Amino acid sequence: MWDTGAQAPPVSLGHNTTSDREVRRLFERAVAAGATVIGEPTQRHWGGTSACVADPDGFRWDFVHNPGFGVNGDGTITME
Repeated sequence: MWDTGAQAPPVSLGHNTTSDREVRRLFERAVAAGATVIGEPTQRHWGGTSACVADPDGFRWDFVHNPGFGVNGDGTITME
């Protein structure tokens, strides 16, 4: 997926979403705000969609929709 070698940042933040569309929306908002594209929104072999950007400080943000997870209103995840 993303670089995990010497060039990888010390922290990567994950944001689970409720849909593939939300992955794309968050990705586009981040890029419009100045984030650097690490990985475009992509359908993954496990059935979900993910995208990755780096913020201006170099921290990575992963936007992910996993159809096997439910995301509750309070942000907690459930396995479906």
